[in-house]
Amino acid sequence: MQRRHFVSALTGAALTTGTARLSAQLISHDPFQLGVASGSPSLDGFVLWTRLLAVAGGEPLPYAPIRVRWELSSDAQFKRIVQSGSAFASPDFAYSVHIEVTGLLPSKASYWYRFKVADAVSPVGRSRTLPPVSSLDSLRFALASCQN
Repeated sequence: MQRRHFVSALTGAALTTGTARLSAQLISHDPFQLGVASGSPSLDGFVLWTRLLAVAGGEPLPYAPIRVRWELSSDAQFKRIVQSGSAFASPDFAYSVHIEVTGLLPSKASYWYRFKVADAVSPVGRSRTLPPVSSLDSLRFALASCQN
């Protein structure tokens, strides 16, 4: 095991112990009110994003990370999960989570994704991987940018 992986595993274990209480507090409201998104498509993947509304009873949660689970499916009903995992939404990054998904099929019509915190489930998002350049007859794209 590389040192970097060992340190990451230790950090994850330490963070997990403090997140169960925070996750339970999030059940009382929808932590996904700020939405979900995907972007940065490549031939075999893309980035998934969400940001938690980290409040309970109108008050900000204590300054601690929150465990967020994610699922990626090849169907909109999530009967065929192709990848899943978890990450921590840190207050240092405004409780946002960025997941870099790889290992997917190029030119796949659609993949569906969602996030979970405790029993709360996010809205479902949809994303695609890029087609190989050799198969393109034309290309259209859109750009969105956030300054803050």
